Amino acid sequence: MPPSPRPSANDPAWSRATPTASVNSSTATSAVKRIYMVTFVDSSGNESSKGPVSSVVNVIDGQTTVYISHSESIPAGVTKKRLYRQTVTVSNGLIVSNDANWKFCGENSASSTSATDTAADSILTTEIG
Repeated sequence: MPPSPRPSANDPAWSRATPTASVNSSTATSAVKRIYMVTFVDSSGNESSKGPVSSVVNVIDGQTTVYISHSESIPAGVTKKRLYRQTVTVSNGLIVSNDANWKFCGENSASSTSATDTAADSILTTEIG
């Protein structure tokens, strides 16, 4: 049986979806900046291209709980969503990121519209797709 077609990042409903990441206020001074991104996975395990990224949130690694909401339309055949994050820098108002630095931080059912993340960078793997 041929593999199912990959959910397309060019799907109009998918291309408009941007996850929202937020944290409760913090007075800590050793914060890092992070962004989040969601992908789709079909029943054959095929993973979509990377989706849009969230806004930048400031967190204390392994301590701050980040609340991620994502209410994108789901392409046909999708059974799961995967959540990735990346620590970034901001230079002259622009996010400086690297596609090789996305870290897998969770997987949910396709119908899920939110997730939380508190994991320390040291326990996450760098993988996508």
